[in-house]
Amino acid sequence: MVLRKHLAWRGSLTLIVGGAFGIPPALFLLKHVDVTAFRVGFGVFLALYSAYMIFRPLAAGLRNTERRAHEAAIGFAGGLLGGLTAMPGALPTMWCDLRGMPKDQQRGLVQPFIATMQVFALVLLVAQNGVSSKVLLDAILHFQHSRRARHWESHSSVK
Repeated sequence: MVLRKHLAWRGSLTLIVGGAFGIPPALFLLKHVDVTAFRVGFGVFLALYSAYMIFRPLAAGLRNTERRAHEAAIGFAGGLLGGLTAMPGALPTMWCDLRGMPKDQQRGLVQPFIATMQVFALVLLVAQNGVSSKVLLDAILHFQHSRRARHWESHSSVK
């Protein structure tokens, strides 16, 4: 499957706007609060959610919840969690799954959100001098390397 044809930037916009408002307070909390208890609590939440997903009825879901306010709130919470855990896509993915959205559509909606939140958080950290120049250079080099690898892989005759 080619993810590119499923990307839904317009559909992700409400999540992205909500998430953009969640990143700044998360970065503040990241610098000023002991996040160990938060990480443990979030880990417990993920474990409980996973157990629910295993045992939930197949027809369960929130299929009729497509209000922009709900999506913006999920985006905000995803941005907040993303700033604290580097996992901005966890809640939007859960939201999509609870709504019964097909996996391809979920990926197309959540991947632009994740990419935007990661870049936005990095830009804010750099602006606040929260990231050293070495870390930033390593991130840029890693991105360039992975981009070249994907290009080579997509043009390789061996698949």
